[in-house]
Amino acid sequence: MFGQAGGSRVDLNMDAFFDLSVKAPLNTDGSYRARLISTEQFGDAAVAVLAEDGCWGSVSFVDIFTLSRFADTWKIVGKTFAHTGGKMPGG
Repeated sequence: MFGQAGGSRVDLNMDAFFDLSVKAPLNTDGSYRARLISTEQFGDAAVAVLAEDGCWGSVSFVDIFTLSRFADTWKIVGKTFAHTGGKMPGG
């Protein structure tokens, strides 16, 4: 997972991402919403863009996911994100 939040670079491997998810869950006040903006498929590869609002209150992100099809299952193989609004917790 690669991106920026609060003006700082944030690059996390999956273990660090899962640790963060446990320590700082996004939907602390029930305001979290996500919406799919777009998808593109190219054979066994795809890209999905997702907007997230209400993370930690007023924080928003846009996520770009790359996906790959393995047999009959699609899996996210990469995530890049941009902090698009709100003040990061502790910042």
